[in-house]
Amino acid sequence: MALLSNGASSMQITPPSGSSVPAKTDNNVDFNSNDHIFFSNLFSGLPRWDAPGKVSTGPVTVPHSSSSHPSFSHNTSLDRDSISVPDDTLFSNVLGAIGTSHGSSHGNDILGAIGTQMTPSTSPQTNSSNGSAHSMGAVCGRCDTHAISRCLDCNDVLCEDCAHIHNKNTFTKDHCVISIHTISPIGSVFGALSVPLANEPHCDVHGEVLRYLCESCKKIVCQECTLWDHKDHSCIPVSNVSQGASEKILSILESGKLGTKYIKASIDRAVTYSQAVERDAMDASAKIRKAMRHFILAAEDRERTLLERVDKFRQQKLASLSDQMAGLRAALAGLSQTSDMLSKALDSVGAMNSMAIAKTLTSGESQMEQFAAIYKNLQPTEEFITFVQPNFELLQDIRMQGDVMLVNQRNNAIPSGSNVCIQPPSGNILTRRPITRSTTPAQRLNNLDESPAWEQIPIARPALAPSPPAIGIGPIAGMPILGQCIPGCTTHVSARPVVGPSTTFGFDGHEDGQVSRPWGISVDKDGHVLVADRRNNRVQVFYPDGTFKLKFGSKGTANGQFDLPAGICTDAQNRIIVVDKDNHRVQIFSPNGLFLLKFGSYGKDCGQFQYPWDVAVNVKGEILVTDSRNHRIQLFNSDGQFISRFSFDGVNHSRYLKGLTTPRGACFTPQGDIIISDFENHRLLLIDSMLTKVLAAKGHEGSAVHEFSRPSGICCDDDGRVIVADSKNQRVLIFSPQLEFLWAVDIRPSAHNLLAVGMDEKDRPSDLALLPDGRLVVMVETSPDAREQCNPRKAFIQIY
Repeated sequence: MALLSNGASSMQITPPSGSSVPAKTDNNVDFNSNDHIFFSNLFSGLPRWDAPGKVSTGPVTVPHSSSSHPSFSHNTSLDRDSISVPDDTLFSNVLGAIGTSHGSSHGNDILGAIGTQMTPSTSPQTNSSNGSAHSMGAVCGRCDTHAISRCLDCNDVLCEDCAHIHNKNTFTKDHCVISIHTISPIGSVFGALSVPLANEPHCDVHGEVLRYLCESCKKIVCQECTLWDHKDHSCIPVSNVSQGASEKILSILESGKLGTKYIKASIDRAVTYSQAVERDAMDASAKIRKAMRHFILAAEDRERTLLERVDKFRQQKLASLSDQMAGLRAALAGLSQTSDMLSKALDSVGAMNSMAIAKTLTSGESQMEQFAAIYKNLQPTEEFITFVQPNFELLQDIRMQGDVMLVNQRNNAIPSGSNVCIQPPSGNILTRRPITRSTTPAQRLNNLDESPAWEQIPIARPALAPSPPAIGIGPIAGMPILGQCIPGCTTHVSARPVVGPSTTFGFDGHEDGQVSRPWGISVDKDGHVLVADRRNNRVQVFYPDGTFKLKFGSKGTANGQFDLPAGICTDAQNRIIVVDKDNHRVQIFSPNGLFLLKFGSYGKDCGQFQYPWDVAVNVKGEILVTDSRNHRIQLFNSDGQFISRFSFDGVNHSRYLKGLTTPRGACFTPQGDIIISDFENHRLLLIDSMLTKVLAAKGHEGSAVHEFSRPSGICCDDDGRVIVADSKNQRVLIFSPQLEFLWAVDIRPSAHNLLAVGMDEKDRPSDLALLPDGRLVVMVETSPDAREQCNPRKAFIQIY
C-alpha cells in the first residue's frame, strides 16, 4: 500500500485481493494485509439519531479480522513520507503505467491502464484545462510536446524538459512527479491479461471505467477522477468493497430502523406541540383581552368621571344663575312696589303732615338702598365649562403595552409591564401557572406571567415622570416599627413554612372549650389563643396547646354581652378588644375577661358602625375597625375616641369590580400602613397610615396563587410577610413584603391533613394569627350553605 500525499491530501492505493504481485514491503509495512481495512471507514459518517441535528464523527463498528502486521492495527492511513520505498520501484510494481494504450509493451500487458483508449471509435479522449494526457499520447501542458511525466500535486503532465525545470523550481521541487509510461492502473493485477471493458459503466467526464469508490464523497469514480477531482480523498477499488459488505449493509439497515423510530417520535412531538400551540394561543388571546380590558375600563372610568364632573359643574352653575335671577326678580318686584308707594305719596304730599312725609321718605330711601345692594350682589358672572385635553402622547405608550413572543421555556421570567423585546433563551408562550395547593416547606413559584406585586393606584403626575418605586410593606432599617404582629410581644414573630396541622382543638358544641360557628381568632403576647365564639356569643381563651383557660360573655346588649362577635385582638397591655358585630359596637375587656369600656352604635356618623367586622391595634394603641356596611374603616384611640376614617365609597371604583369595597379583615404593617381584605371584590388594598389614600391594590377573582376568592382574615408578621385567609379557595396564602407568592396551606381534608377530623369539603378559613414562635393558627368556618348541624368531631381551630 502507498499513500500519495500533498499536505493534507491523501489517497490510499492497494493491489486487489488475490493479486499475483509479490508483497513489497519496507519499513515493516505489509501490502498483503486484508483489503477491507481500506474501506472500514466507508460509512463512518452514519447519522446519530439520538442527537437530532448532529452527525456522528465516530465510525460504525464493522466486524473484521485484524491485520497480520502490527502497523495496521493502529493506523490505516499512512503518510507517503513514512514509506521508504523508492518511487520507481513502488510505482512500477504496484501501480503500473498511466497513459499506456491497450496492448502496449509498456506495462507488461497489465489490465485497463489509466487513460487507455480501447478503440479509436469507442473511447473518447480525455482533455483537461491544464493539458491532461491523451489516451494514445500525452502532450505537455506547457510546451505542447510529448509528455513523459505527471505531477500529482499540480495535476499537470510534463515533458522531459518541463519536468526537469519543475523539479528545480523552488516552489515545486518537493512535488511528487511520476513517469507516465511506468504506472499501471490502481488496484490492477500485475501481469494479468487484458480484459475487454466495453460492457462496464464508464465515467461521464473522462470516459473511463468506473472502478473506484471515493470514501469521502461516497461516490463511484474512474481512475482519472482519483487523480484529479478526488485526489485529496480516500479511494478504494470497487472489487474490494465486497468484503464485509453484509456487515456494512446491516449497519445501514440498523441505522435506518433507529432513524424510523426517532422520526416517528419527532412527529408525535410535533403533534403534541401543535395541540399545545392551539391551547397556548387561546390562553394568550384570553389574557390579552383581559389585560387590554383593564385599559379600556380605566379609560371608561375616566370618561365617566369627567362626564359626571361636567354635569356637576353644569348643575352648580345653573342653580347659581337660577338663584341670582330669582333674587333679581324679587328685587325688581320690590322696587316696583316702592315706586308705586312713592308715586302715591307724591300725589298726596300736600295733604300729608310732616311725620308721614318723613316716614315715606326714609322708607323709600331705605328700600332703594336694599334693592341696589341686591342688584350689586346678584350680578351674574360669565364662567365657561372647558375640557382640558389629555396627554395624547400616552396613546403611543398604551399601544406599546404588552407583547407576545415565542420562547423555549414555559417558566421564563419576563418582567411584568416590560415593553422591551427580550431575546428568548420563553415559553412563556406566556401561560398562567396552574394553581398549586402545596404544603411543601418553603415552596416558591417563580412567576413570569402572574400578576405583579402591589398594583399601584395611579397618581396624577407629569406624563414623562418616572414610575414610582415598587411598594414594600416590610420594616425599614432606621425607621420606627409602628405595627407588630402581636402587640407588646418581645419576640420577633416570623411566619415559617408548614407541612400540616400539629394541633387541632375547638370541637363543635356549647360546653367549655367547644365552639359554634366561630369566626375571629387572635394570639396575645403570652401565646394564649383567643376565639370569638360567634354562635355561643362569648369569648374563649385557650393555652397554646389547645387546653381551655377561661370564657366570658353571653347573648344580649348589656355591657359584657354579645350578639354574634366577630373580630378579636389584644393590645400591648393585653386588653382584649372584641367587635360586637350585630350590636354595632366594640367592647374592651381585661385579660381576665372583665368589662372595661365600649364605644360605637348603629349609624353612619363618625364613631358609629353598620356591622363592623374585624379589629387591629398598632404599637401606639390605636384601634382600627372595619365598618363593612358603611364601606369604610375607622381609627380610634385606646379609649375608643374617634380619630379618623377612610371611606371607600366611590374610591378606586371601576366597572370590573362587583360592587363597593367591603372591608373584612384588617392588619397593620411594620411601617404602620394598613392592609384590608376586600371581601366582595376579591382583592387586598393598602392604605397609608394617615388614612388619606389607597396606596396600592392586589389581586382579583380567581384561583391562581396571586388571585383570591372571598379573602377574609389577614395578618402581617414582623418581617412584613402577609398571610391571607383565601376563604372560598379553602387555603391560606403567604406572600413576601412585596406580595410575591411564597407558599400555600390547604385547609381541606387530605392525605397530609390527617388531623382535620370531621371537616366538611366546603369548610373554609375565616381568620388567622401567628404564635410567638411563628406557627400558624387558622380558624375554620363552616360554609354558609352547609347543613346547620355540624359534626361533633369537627375541630374548628388548627395550629400548623
